[in-house]
Amino acid sequence: MPDVNTVESAQDTQIYGSRFYLVIKRFPTTSAALKSLGFITYSLFYFWQVIGLILYNVRAFEASFLAKHTSFQSTHIQTFHHSEKLQMAWSISRILNNVLVILAVSKVPSFLGWSAILRLLIRLPGFWSLVSLFAMTIVGYGMILSLASDKMEIALIMAFAIDNGFQVALIGLLNFTQINHSRVEFPFKVFSFVKINIFLFVLSYFSTFVIGSVQFSLRVYGFDEKTGISDEFRALFIAVREFTQILYCHRVFVFYWEKFLVDHRNILCHYDYLDELPENRASNNSNN
Repeated sequence: MPDVNTVESAQDTQIYGSRFYLVIKRFPTTSAALKSLGFITYSLFYFWQVIGLILYNVRAFEASFLAKHTSFQSTHIQTFHHSEKLQMAWSISRILNNVLVILAVSKVPSFLGWSAILRLLIRLPGFWSLVSLFAMTIVGYGMILSLASDKMEIALIMAFAIDNGFQVALIGLLNFTQINHSRVEFPFKVFSFVKINIFLFVLSYFSTFVIGSVQFSLRVYGFDEKTGISDEFRALFIAVREFTQILYCHRVFVFYWEKFLVDHRNILCHYDYLDELPENRASNNSNN
């Protein structure tokens, strides 16, 4: 004769199981609701990226014209309050967004793989030119850090440097990944996600290039004139900081603009067709 407790336990399990089934059956759109929530959340996040870019431009131009400062220097502007904190929040969100875009690019079918892309990049002179410009911008940021004492200024400089590093990695991935070619083979949301972010990068680095050019013409170099440094160091600082920063921003802007319009070419090297790469040929043959 079965134990009474065992029978009651089995009955309770059946009751709870049936209730769970009814709950799942009652809410069949749970997955769709989560997807909608994710879409709304990222839409708001993307909207903040755009708003943050506008606020950054306002702060950068106002600080350049009125105080002869760069955006990361401690400067109070009249247009809106807490501009430094808002710029810091925008910079952090940019870094997070870069990570999301890198993850999205790595999921499209035309992605060759991390090791395959790395092997291609090692043999690509255009990529090493970009890395050289990036290295010089890091040297420039390091020179500014050696003169900076304000914590917010140091944090903003570090955020800019980290963002530039992610951009170099992302450019390397995008150069050998055909986003347009993958929109038929993969959910359209991934294609549109990468595309709208490429367009955002176009706007961001074009504005940064313009801001850097304006600052250079106004002799805004990222340190106060009262700073006690030698004329030789000042000349070296200007050469490293301004020229390389402007060239780097221009190079990144041009890449994203061309990638937005011309997706099937090796933008960093002679505009070769990506379909003619040995890795892509092997992938196409295996699919056939």
